[in-house]
Amino acid sequence: MLSGNMLRVLALLEHGEMDFTSIKKSVRIPEKMLESVIARLVEQNFINKEGEAYKLTEKGFEVLKKQKA
Repeated sequence: MLSGNMLRVLALLEHGEMDFTSIKKSVRIPEKMLESVIARLVEQNFINKEGEAYKLTEKGFEVLKKQKA
């Protein structure tokens, strides 16, 4: 089960890749909490990190699609 914060980050990344600072400014989650949220999303293969940017994986897109259904 994904938390509300996890879903917020996924929804944000649906529009394209972003670095940590941009995600933090957009979702307004405290930095330590956001670090934890991102780490869980990466660990569960919903997002991946390429260089400094995070982006959705196919699994991340599928989760968002199910949330909208």
